[in-house]
Formats: sequence, structure tokens, C-alpha cells
Amino acid sequence: MSEGLIQVVSIGWVFLALPGLSLLEAASCRSGSSQAILLKNWVQIGAGFILWWLLGYGFAFGEVDKGFIGTQYFAGNDWEGTEHYIKAVLYGLLGLISLLIVNIGLLERLNWWGSIVFSVVNLAWIYPVALAWVSEGWLQELDFINRGATLTLYVLSATLVIPALWFVKYRVGVEPGTMPLPNNNVLVVLGTLLTWLAILGINYSEAGTIEQVGVALWNSFLAGGASAAFSCLLVLFMKHDMYEIWMAMLKGLLGGLVAVSSVATNCEPYEAFIVGAVSGLVFAPTLKFVKKLKWVDDGHDTIATFFIPGVLGVLLAGVFDKDLGVLNEGSWSNLGVQLAGLGAVAAWGLLNSTVLFAVLRYTKVLTLGKDVQENGLNSAQLKAGGFERPE
Repeated sequence: MSEGLIQVVSIGWVFLALPGLSLLEAASCRSGSSQAILLKNWVQIGAGFILWWLLGYGFAFGEVDKGFIGTQYFAGNDWEGTEHYIKAVLYGLLGLISLLIVNIGLLERLNWWGSIVFSVVNLAWIYPVALAWVSEGWLQELDFINRGATLTLYVLSATLVIPALWFVKYRVGVEPGTMPLPNNNVLVVLGTLLTWLAILGINYSEAGTIEQVGVALWNSFLAGGASAAFSCLLVLFMKHDMYEIWMAMLKGLLGGLVAVSSVATNCEPYEAFIVGAVSGLVFAPTLKFVKKLKWVDDGHDTIATFFIPGVLGVLLAGVFDKDLGVLNEGSWSNLGVQLAGLGAVAAWGLLNSTVLFAVLRYTKVLTLGKDVQENGLNSAQLKAGGFERPE
């Protein structure tokens, strides 16, 4: 199987994250908001993908000038051959996934207009610039390891969430440090399962041979299983209730898949197990620490599920990668490159998020009103104009 065909197949897997994360968001909010949230997400996806076509792809892959940003291939111009189309679809989907990761972090609070503005800015500017650095730019020249989009998807998305949490504050009716129950546990499990499959697809999307696909899947299962097991054991040791143990298993497995993403195709199975175990061991302490922060209402624990595992994945790639890891063929300078790339992209995400969400808050299009949050988005937004059902 050729590398191009492997990417085409993986695109089908990666697409599953769109319904998966959307179902997670809809099932985790109050039941009166679930329908409107699903509709909002698909509007964001449509707007985001258009801007990815018009500007984003060109900024990310268009002959990156001086290692910073691309300067051609805008709006499909000069997309000759299948390479550009496949890359545009795959990395466009990853950009859309970043939108949905931010959505589940800011659960129930984003205004529709704020959501659309964020989608446009992220797919047209924030995500493409970071992608340019690692795919064609200065980090790529330094041999930075970004297989599985560990840095440009998981770390970047979570760094966009962190400043936004400060601006949107707590959900109405949610006590600081608590974990509200979802409105539909079945959809939470289904959404998580679809997201697992999507991350598996991401992890093997850059495989060159069918053997590497098998290696990526096996290592991902090992890391995910180890992370889920250690997450559950640590949460149980910390004497949490059964619901929190259940959530630790679901989110801990996601964290393990994220953590191993950079080396899934290029490490030994025991190394993948170590990566997953480390991810699982830090999940519960991270979750407990975030819950103690009175200004943070991380709707679906994106910091513990995506940010910390993503950071681990970036750094441990500099340790375990067969070609560039310090335990194999690499050197400490390679680990330094991983650290530098992590710092640069995290700073890029934090800076852009702070500016964007500050502007949205100042212009009063960031958050929903208290009455809307209490009564639900469905009644406030789906019973207006053409969406109103006849009596």
C-alpha cells in the first residue's frame, strides 16, 4: 500500500473526530443546549474549512518564506497533482478538530458569533502559521518531530483554551471545582469511541508502509491502555467516586493516544507503554490541580486530556524516537529542538488566544447571557425565525 493510499484511508478515520467531539460536547452540556450546540459546530466547521481553503493552506504549505509563513497556493491556486488535495483535506480536518477541542473546553459559554469568528481566525491564521513552522519552516529545518500532529493539534488547541477560560469565566449554575454530570452517558461513550478511532487514524496518517501502520496502531493501543489503567488506579487511590473513575478511564485512554502520537510509528512497544504509563500517572494530579483553580471551568478537561499529554508527547519524542531520540540515534540537541518548538508554538497559541478572546469580550460577542445559559441554547436560538416550530 502506497503512502498516498494510506493517507486517504486515514482521512476516513480522522473525520470521525468531527461527530465524535460534537457528540461529546452535546452530551456533556445541559440537555436544553444539545441541539443548538450540534448545529453551531457544523456552522463552525463550514466557515472554518472555507477559510482554510482561501488562506490557511497557503500560509501552511505555500513555499514558506524565511521559515515563518507560506506565500502561495491560496484558494486552490496551483494545486496540481493529488498531493495538495490530500494534504489539504487531512490537515484541514486536523484544523477543524482543533476548533472542537476548544469548544469542549469552553462548554456552554461561547456566543454563536464568537464561535464563528474564532473558527475563521484559527483556520485562516493561528493554526496555519504553527503548521508552517513544523512542516516547511524553521522548526522543520531543525528536524523537529511532529508526527501525529502532537504539537500543532493537541498542544496548540489547549493553549488556545487556557486564556479563553479566563475570559469566559464559570458556567452559570456550576460550582467551582465540581464536575457536572453529562446529560447523556451513552453519547459520551459513543463520542469518545469515535474520537479514539480518529486519533488512531491521525497516529498512522504519516506511515510510509503497511507495516508502519500496524506498528502505529499497536503502539497506540499499548499507550492508550496503559494510560487508562494508570489513570483509573491513581484516581481510585485518591478516593474519587465511581463516575470520576469512569471518566478517568475514558479521558485517560485519550490522553495516552495523544501522548504517543509523535512516536507511534517510530518507537518500540515497551517505549510506547512507558509513554502511556507516564501520561496516565500525570492525568489525575493534573485534573485535581485544575479543579482547584477557581477561575478555570475546563468543560471537558482539555488541559488534562490534551495539553499535558501533548506536552509529554512532544518531549518524549526527543527521548524515544528511533531516529532522533536521545536513547537511540539522536542527541541532546534534538531534545532541545523539541523543547524550543514546544515553547514557540505554546507562546503563539497563548498570545493569539489572549488577543482574540479579549477583543471578543470587549465587543460583547464572546459569551452567552446568564438567562440563556440557565434556560438552554435550544429555546433561545432554535425558536427564532425559520427554526421556530409551528404550534
